[in-house]
Order: sequence, then structure tokens, then C-alpha cells
Amino acid sequence: MREFPKRIFIGFLIYSSISLMVSVVSFELFRRMESTEQLTSYANTLFNKTVHAIKLGQDFMLYEIYQDDFFQTRHSYSLTKYEKLLKDVDTLHIKIATLKNIQKKELVTEVSHLDRLMNKYDSIFRLIVQKEIQRGYKEYGMEGKMRRNITELEAHPFISTEKILQMRKYEKDYLLRKDTFYITNLRAVYMSIEQDLSINQKLHELEKQHLREALSNYMSAFLQIASLEREIGHSIHDKDGLSSQLKQIVDEVDITVDKINVLLIFQKEKINATIKVVFLSIITVSVLLILLMAIAFKAVIG
Repeated sequence: MREFPKRIFIGFLIYSSISLMVSVVSFELFRRMESTEQLTSYANTLFNKTVHAIKLGQDFMLYEIYQDDFFQTRHSYSLTKYEKLLKDVDTLHIKIATLKNIQKKELVTEVSHLDRLMNKYDSIFRLIVQKEIQRGYKEYGMEGKMRRNITELEAHPFISTEKILQMRKYEKDYLLRKDTFYITNLRAVYMSIEQDLSINQKLHELEKQHLREALSNYMSAFLQIASLEREIGHSIHDKDGLSSQLKQIVDEVDITVDKINVLLIFQKEKINATIKVVFLSIITVSVLLILLMAIAFKAVIG
């Protein structure tokens, strides 16, 4: 009979030790699950704000960049919202970086990669905006300079109206079609007008110099517009333009977001599977201990 309390005590110690170990493991697993849930929440918010920021950048380029209000005030609803969203995105990346118990290093790597992509996107987007401002619109920027000078030339009686109209036609054809063929033709007409001015005997030298300067300013502004548009990538043929680089980044952002989603699902499933194994182990050990204690008790009674 003395052995029975001893066996009960040993069984209790074994059960307590296993229960303590299981409790520690369970606590750690729940901590990881909590971190994963928090990461999922941050990640989903991050994805939404990232996509929204990119959409606002696209809206600005489509609807606001060529508006008088923007060039007059340099204020844009889309750009203001874009700036705010980028700050939110940076804050979320900091929160994600400080989360603990994230087991998949690949997950952290992909989130960091997304951060670098958005920094690169923002850098190129700002450069495009800067170049669009340089290009100008109507009376602003290079377009404004080009218009002012050609208007002065159009009004002068000693400059061929036919040639001016021809030059304006090539200008508009290029801006519409982005074919360098029209630049070559425009340059030829420009040289012809330049030659006409140089041999014109009816103009005073100061007036002639002023007109040639206006002609040169027009051509210079036009060529700068053409150069800026190539750098920005206004034409679908400008594969190396900034707009093309921006599109590549957006495509890579989509791929990275999909990877992060897959990794988050995998981590959650792995933790859930481990929790199931732990609880099944608890139940199994408990049943075995109860059976062993019942056998021991029966042997003592018998």
C-alpha cells in the first residue's frame, strides 16, 4: 500500500513536468501567432496604402499635370495625398521591422525589398514631376518659352508666314507622334528662316539680331521639350524612359506583394499545425497517464 502514494506522486510529477513544458511551448506558439496576426494586419494596410499611393501618382500624371492650376500654384490634391500615404508606408515599415517572433527570414527580406522598391519608385516619380515642370504647359516652362518666341516671329511682316506655319506643323506633328523625322524637317525650315534673316536688307541689325535670337530661343525650347519627353518616356517606344522604369517597378511591387502574401499564409499554417500537434500531444499524454495510474491503482487494490 505504501507504494501506491509514491506512484501517484511520481505520476503527478511527470504529468506536471509535461504540462509545464507544454504550457511554455504553447505560450511561445501563441506569441508567434499573435506576431503573425499583427504582421498580417500591418502588411495588408501596407499593401493598400502602397497601391493607393501608386494610383495617386498615376492620376496626377493623367489628370493634373497639364492643368493651369498646377502650374500656377504647384499644388495638387493627388500629390498631397501621395505624400501623406508615403509617410504612412514608412511608418508601417518601421512597425514591421520592430515586430518580434517573425520566423521566416525570407518574409522579412521581401518586406525590406518592398520598402526599397517604393523608395526607388518615389525617387523616379519625383524626377518625372520635376522634368514635367521644366517641360511646362501653355505659357509655363519650356512650352511657354517656345510659344512666346514663335508668336513674336509670326507677327513680323518680314518673316515668311508660310515657313512659320510649316515649322509649327512639324512641331505639332512631333509632339503628337514623337517621330524624329519631324525634328529633322523642322530644323530644315528653321535653317531656311535663319538664312532669310541673315540676307534680309530691309531689317536693321538690332532688329535682325533680335529676331534671330527669338528664332534660336524657339528652336532651343522645342529641342529641350523633345529631350525632356524622351527622358520622361512620353512615347511607348521610349523603353529606357523614366515612365518605363516606373512601370517596371510597379510590376515588381505586385510580384513582391504576392510573395509576401504567400509567405504570411505559409507561416500562419505552420504555426496552426504546430499548435494542433502540441494539443494532441497533451491529450495523448494525459490519457496515457490516466491509464497508467488506473492500472497502478487496480494492482494495489487487487
